[in-house]
Amino acid sequence: MKDWKVWAFCIALFLLVKMCGGCNGCGSSGLDTDALEIRLIGKYHYTDVHINSYKKVKDDPPTFEFEYDYTLRSVGIRQTRTGHCTLYPDGDFKDIY
Repeated sequence: MKDWKVWAFCIALFLLVKMCGGCNGCGSSGLDTDALEIRLIGKYHYTDVHINSYKKVKDDPPTFEFEYDYTLRSVGIRQTRTGHCTLYPDGDFKDIY
């Protein structure tokens, strides 16, 4: 603890990174999977939706390909499907298909 300035800098840097959320904190390079699950439930009337994986396939506009599991309400069968979603620049969903 001889050099308090180094410790103060390290703590300030840690708090800054924690406050902004790290590399994917602003949502510009990631996908909000919880919001996507809710959108899939509302659009297709699925139950028990879970996003398994996703990858970015296009930068402009931000487009993601994702794989998800769901249960059909009418028959109760668990299925896996692949979908795509396009985002607005602010990170909100533009289209899910």
